[in-house]
Amino acid sequence: MIWPGINFVLTCIGLYSLGEITFDSLLMPALKLWFVFAFAFCVLKTIEVVSGKLLRSGSFFKRLFIHSIIIIGLLSLVSPIVDVAVYSDMPRVIVVPLALLLLQIVLYVTALHIYEQQQKAFETQLIVKESELNALRAQSNPHFLFNTLNLITSEIIEDPDNAVEIVYDLSDLLRTNIALSTQSFTSVSEEFNLITLFLTLQQKRFKDRLEYAVDTGEGTQNVKIPALLLQPAIENAIKHAVAPYPGSASIQVTSTINDGKLIIEVHDSGPAFEDDRIIEHEGFRILRKTLALHYPDNHHLSLKSSEHGGVLRIIMPAEVYSLDQLDED
Repeated sequence: MIWPGINFVLTCIGLYSLGEITFDSLLMPALKLWFVFAFAFCVLKTIEVVSGKLLRSGSFFKRLFIHSIIIIGLLSLVSPIVDVAVYSDMPRVIVVPLALLLLQIVLYVTALHIYEQQQKAFETQLIVKESELNALRAQSNPHFLFNTLNLITSEIIEDPDNAVEIVYDLSDLLRTNIALSTQSFTSVSEEFNLITLFLTLQQKRFKDRLEYAVDTGEGTQNVKIPALLLQPAIENAIKHAVAPYPGSASIQVTSTINDGKLIIEVHDSGPAFEDDRIIEHEGFRILRKTLALHYPDNHHLSLKSSEHGGVLRIIMPAEVYSLDQLDED
């Protein structure tokens, strides 16, 4: 639509300079131009479908040659665009229109080539991003599994009934974990359901000395969140705020929305620490890299000490998660 439109404007300028711009003088050039370019478009699309490698995977000069042959050939069949018989005293100029048309073809093919190169680069970035995310998930999954299997082994002798319950809990957790691992994103409610299963399992591990609360804030249930984002954060809290200490411990997870941002906080009852001397362990590293891959310049992650324990805060865009998102994943 745009390409023949540009040529039609040039034709109008030429006719106006001759003082011959009328409806009848414009009708035939318009029909010829849009017919030629529409037909050329159909021919090129047919070639692309029948032999995709010829256009899509071919070199720039091969594509330029094919476009030039088809477009110039079709235009030669309907030329002249303006009936020169009306202006018999004017010499026929062929070189300038042909050079102008070739320039247009070069610009058009160049634009197509640049667009496809950008698309390939974007697809490559997506593949790399997805590979990195899968690698992060593969690193996070074994941690809780090994701990749970060790727990089951010890409980089989000491408390067989508890061991059976742990096996059932582990089954539910793995089922949910596997389902979410096939998705790039999920909802806050689904993610919180996963960490609830995980914390239930951990509560049995620590003989009920662990208390937990998972609070899905109003309006956050259907907000989109990267799948399996929070499990490394909870594992980190268990490892550093619960497991090393014999006394009772607590973990609280909350979600809220403020100013269009989703805020997730993980509070633990661990001892105080110096904020500027935090050593990044595996769970925090996985969490940080996952956020960086999904929201490169639009997220916040912090771990601070408070009088009641550690506070992990995650801030990200609050986008609604829909069933269409599940289909895309």
